[in-house]
Amino acid sequence: MEFLVPGSAGQALLVKLTEVGTHSDPYGMASRARLEVRFLDVGSPALEPGGDASGNWLYTLSQTGTYRVMLDPAGYKQNIQFTLLASGDPMVDPGIRAEQISIDFGSFARNDQLALVPYANFEGYMDPAWPSHLGLQTKHLEFRIMPVAGYKKVFETEKDNSMARLEAALQPGAKAVAGHALPYPVYGDRGYNMEARQELLHGEGWRGLRWIGGFGQDTACRPDLAYVFEGITDDGRFFIMIRAAISHPATEQRWAKGCTSDAEAPKINARLERDLAAADPGSFHPNLDQLDAVIKSLKLKQ
Repeated sequence: MEFLVPGSAGQALLVKLTEVGTHSDPYGMASRARLEVRFLDVGSPALEPGGDASGNWLYTLSQTGTYRVMLDPAGYKQNIQFTLLASGDPMVDPGIRAEQISIDFGSFARNDQLALVPYANFEGYMDPAWPSHLGLQTKHLEFRIMPVAGYKKVFETEKDNSMARLEAALQPGAKAVAGHALPYPVYGDRGYNMEARQELLHGEGWRGLRWIGGFGQDTACRPDLAYVFEGITDDGRFFIMIRAAISHPATEQRWAKGCTSDAEAPKINARLERDLAAADPGSFHPNLDQLDAVIKSLKLKQ
């Protein structure tokens, strides 16, 4: 099934799917029907969806024109509805505009790549959940700024206290908090293994924690490293996150002989943490100082 929908840059397209003649299934919309939305132009990529497991699919429209919506109902009868939402609609409003954010990404990204990322909460899936927010993601760097209240609302049924822990960790005299206890402890599809070089950073209107995290999948051996910054604006309204893949020779040196069992991982990780803590910032790739410079350049305008 194919539909043509006109839209304008800055809007969000809400596609509502409802199965006909079936019992309520909280996962049905996300697991059965297949949607794809593209700008009506040869070679245009499919838009990344937001939405939830109740049949709501959200797409940020980056340009004005006609969009092709393709639906594969997977053998189930579907009702489909289209709604164009303005940027100020409560369902997609991130609470801040791109022109209010000044940040120098250097060689990691272009400032004009910052765009609306719609609400997503697909229960039972590996993809992360989040409120509507502003962000960008390239192969080099990920940046997001989202409303704290929106984050807490998305995760309220899970009784997630990670944002409250970050808020507490940024208070004067607070004790150190491990990265796995803070928001978004999973990097890609890899879970938290270890961390090093946690440091408090602050700038104009914000403060946060920066660290190097080790992440792995199904095993504690050979963690991938990532630069992570998580902070909150001084008024408490917005959560800020920067993540980037990073590497260091010490990682390969510590794992050169392989990892024979997960039981050995804590000892090796402890040695790796000491190596990374003592390493010169320029020995990381990308340079740790260059990544710090990105977050330190952040300024938020009223």
